[in-house]
Parts: sequence; structure tokens; C-alpha cells
Amino acid sequence: MWQVVYNWPWVTVWAAVSALFTTITAFIAFWAMRVWRQQEALKAKMALKMAVAEYSNSLSQLPVNLDSPALRIKKRAELRELRHKLNAILNAVLICEQMLEEYPRVVSCCRSLPEAHKDYVRGLNNNIHVKYCCHLILSQQFVFK
Repeated sequence: MWQVVYNWPWVTVWAAVSALFTTITAFIAFWAMRVWRQQEALKAKMALKMAVAEYSNSLSQLPVNLDSPALRIKKRAELRELRHKLNAILNAVLICEQMLEEYPRVVSCCRSLPEAHKDYVRGLNNNIHVKYCCHLILSQQFVFK
């Protein structure tokens, strides 16, 4: 066999070497894209968890009930900031798309969070349900499993 290879023209040998390195390069590129995609998914899940943590921290600095209009007016700036943090959660959920399908508890809490937030801000309900949703999301290990 080596006699046949030694008798090949140099052009053929270099073409074979080039084809081999092209195949190796394509394999490395495929592997790198796969790792990059996994890293992006990890970043998206971490962004969701961080957004929920920030929202939960801001929520813990507010009173349990906002049942009086005077209290809601007094806390208007904090409630606006809380709304921005809720929007960050909703944006992070949008970015995660189907990555959260294996975690139905996280998905259901993320879906119920806007309505519970609205009830709390309007003074119709206390923030215990909202805190519970945040706790459930934060306690789920969906980022590093």
C-alpha cells in the first residue's frame, strides 16, 4: 500500500491532506457551534433567575399589603421600579422559549406572576402569592442541573 502512496503525484497527496484537514476543521466548527449554543441557553436561563431574584428583593422591601391608596401613592416610585423588574422577567421568559418546557412549575409561576403582581399593586391581594412564585422559580435547579 505504501508503494502506491509513494508513487502518487504530490498534487494528489496534498489534496488528500487538504481534504483531511478540511474535515477536521468542519468537525471542530460543528463542536464549537454546539458548545456556543449551550452557553447561550445557560446565559438565558441565568438571566431569568437573576431577574426573578432582583424582583423578589425589590418586592421584599415593600409592604405586604398595598390596600390604601395613600400607601400606593407613597410607594409609586418603588412600584414603578418593581414593574420594570417584572418586565425583565417576562423578557427573560420570552428569550428562554422552549428551554423551560421540562420545568412546568417554573413555566406556570412565570405565567401567573403578572396577574399576581397586578393584584398586589392594585391592593386587591397581598404579596405572599408573588413571593411564593418567586421562591418556587428560584428554588428550581434549571440553570445548572
